[in-house]
Parts: sequence; C-alpha cells; structure tokens
Amino acid sequence: MVGIPAAHAALALTRGRYRDAVRREREIARRLSPDQTVRQGPFAGLRYVTDVSVSPLLPKLAGTYELEVADATEELIAATPDVVIDLGSAEGYYAVGLARRLPETRVVAFDTRRSARWLTARMAAANGVRVEVRGTATHSAIQELCVGADAPLVICDIDGAEDTMIDPTRIPGLRRAALLIETHDAYVAGVTDRLVDRLSSTHEIQRIAMRSRPPELLPDLPVDDARTAMDEHRPDQLWLVARPTRTSGRSRGRD
Repeated sequence: MVGIPAAHAALALTRGRYRDAVRREREIARRLSPDQTVRQGPFAGLRYVTDVSVSPLLPKLAGTYELEVADATEELIAATPDVVIDLGSAEGYYAVGLARRLPETRVVAFDTRRSARWLTARMAAANGVRVEVRGTATHSAIQELCVGADAPLVICDIDGAEDTMIDPTRIPGLRRAALLIETHDAYVAGVTDRLVDRLSSTHEIQRIAMRSRPPELLPDLPVDDARTAMDEHRPDQLWLVARPTRTSGRSRGRD
C-alpha cells in the first residue's frame, strides 16, 4: 500500500481543521443571532449580510465589535452630525449602522474594494436606509463633503493611510469635524502620535486602547463559544476620538 506523502497529509489535516472551524463558527452564529442581526451595542438590531469584507462576522453579530469605542460612538451619534464620512467602510458596519441611528443624516461610505462596496449597498438595502457608496476617497472629495456640512463626522479605518488622509492642511474642513480614527502603528510607525500632533490645536483628543472581553458579555453561550464570538483576531489596537473645540466649531464659519 502506497502511503500518503507527508506534505499532502499535512495539507489534508489543515483543510480538515479549517472546515471544522468554519462549521463551529456557523453554529455559534446561529445560536448567537438566529435572525442575523446585531444583538447589542450602538448598532443593535442592524440586519447583517452573511459575508464580511475583512474583519470577522461573529463579533459584529455579538455587538462587541470595537467595544472600546461603543460609548464614544453613542456620544458622536448624540451630537447629530449632518454628514457622516466613512473612510474604509468594509461591508458597512458603521456606515449602515449610523444611517439607521441617524435617519436624517447624509452618510457617504468610501472603500477601494469593489466587494466591500457591493456588500455595503446590499446591507443598506436590507436595512431600508440610504448610504452613498463610493470608491477611493480623495482629499478634495472629503473637503467638499465637510464644507457642505455644519457638523461633519468622519469614521476612519484605512490600514495606515490615515497618515496621509487625515490632514487638516490638505482638508481644512476636518478642523470642524468630529473624528473616530482607528490607527495602525503596526503598519505605519508613529502614525498615532503624528495625528495627535496634527489635530491637537483644533480638537480635544482621546486615546482609547484595546481591552479584554469577559465571556459574561454573552451569558447565553458556553464560555469557549463566547470567547470565540468576541475574538476580533487583531493585534493591540488604538483609536483616537477627536472632538472639535469650541473655537474650531460652527461659530468660526466654514473653511
């Protein structure tokens, strides 16, 4: 009898483990949210698509995705921005979630990936909201949106490109905008500190670091399943919440 080559056996084992992991995650998703909606957090009730663009689905269904900035997100919603600019929208967690929470607000979602734009449009339709879906963001496009608004809100998750995109010298309208920025020092060294320096004259800056997620947040799941459901598969992460100061706000007029 001819034996299976070691490399083929290892590949078969890897594929088998992958299939087992996929089956387990699908089963957790069914128990977590049978109707495929976000179960808690700022976007509770958001009807989700079955596919995601990059980050894992389970934490989004659990409502623990980016739990660290949930309170800040609620605060930004309460400020009732008149335009939301989502840079790096992926499948639309923030763009569609904010469109549901702010039905009178214009929401514009940018993503370079065609699949992400398709998923965002699909999720917006599933939730009965309007989101303007666009491709690559430019400084001029963001400036135009900011100039046309009294209280812009910018959500930014663009894997290090925030270093060149979030720049008030190129986009003066950002001086009046509230910003929630996921920073990526692992990709672009020093980007968090540069953004803080860049925005500190016009904004109050809050740094938010990752924190643990106790399984008690999902009490109806076994502990191991709860941990799997909340695992975002990311390294240490920082976010910046930048709130425009009074002197940079509406009283100074538009840029």
